[in-house]
Amino acid sequence: MEQVYNLLGKKQALDIKAITLPFTTAALSILANDAMIPGATPSGAYSFCPDWSTLRAGPIDGHVSCYGEFQELDGSPSSLCPRTLLRKVLEKAATQGTEFLIGFEIEFIAMDRSPDDQDSKYQTIRNDGHSWSASRVLADWGREGSFSTALDEIFDHLKAAGIIIEQLHAEAAPGQLSNRWLHVMDIGPQSTRSRGLTLAAQHRMLISRYPPRVAISRKSTNPSMQVLRNIPFYSDDSISRAILAAGTDGILNHIELSWGDLQGDPASLTETERKDLGVTEMLPSNLEEALGALGADERLVHLLNPVLAQRYIDVKNAEIALLTPMTAESRRQWILERY
Repeated sequence: MEQVYNLLGKKQALDIKAITLPFTTAALSILANDAMIPGATPSGAYSFCPDWSTLRAGPIDGHVSCYGEFQELDGSPSSLCPRTLLRKVLEKAATQGTEFLIGFEIEFIAMDRSPDDQDSKYQTIRNDGHSWSASRVLADWGREGSFSTALDEIFDHLKAAGIIIEQLHAEAAPGQLSNRWLHVMDIGPQSTRSRGLTLAAQHRMLISRYPPRVAISRKSTNPSMQVLRNIPFYSDDSISRAILAAGTDGILNHIELSWGDLQGDPASLTETERKDLGVTEMLPSNLEEALGALGADERLVHLLNPVLAQRYIDVKNAEIALLTPMTAESRRQWILERY
């Protein structure tokens, strides 16, 4: 780090570009319990090449962070690097004069550590009369030790990193909040989450991106959260890359949209109405079905890179195998501690 700091201070661009960090190849095939997925090997290494254009302040004072790409030791791009995929998709779109502006609405559960004598390690932040967009949820803003007050510090750090919060409001489940931020291309939701987690931890609090049905005992009434109920670990960046890759392919090959626009409630559609909109298949009902659908979609697998798509499927299947034997409460605690 001292070498990076000195080179940045001297503005030696060529030397800065030469800086790489060694990473074991296991880094792209390891689970959150440090176990490798079947078929992966611990031997070998990647070179991690920082993208200095993404250098941002944070996540805490006196620190900076940036994105980068994984390369093979011979300097060629790694087929498993998701950021390399993103760069290639953007370059391909640019050949048609297409650019993307991406913004995210980040929904999360604010939680606090439970007293030591309780079985559950975390409990949702308590407030009176929690309901969607109710301002009273943030009534303790300014009180020392409250999460609402901690939000000021979190938002200041996000702003310093170029992430501008456009709106904050309470969501439906107790302790659930949502924030929407202005479009940005180089920083994804995982960056926002990591910064929020770091700052919340300084106040002995936790921010969980997991759906409310796992984070708390009462279900959220937010439909967008329930749609994601079967995803064990969030991967917004991976989903975004898949959408961009598919969209770019549609633009380049002049593929017409097959689904019609719907302004009403999709749950109330009759079978005839769905067919009129071009909807002839149901979405997968669980993660296993979703992974099977991804593997069977030859076009999307090709767009994502077959090696990367298969590794994603293998990791998700390994996560399922890890979580399935756990009891519901053990699984809940394990996930909250990590996500």
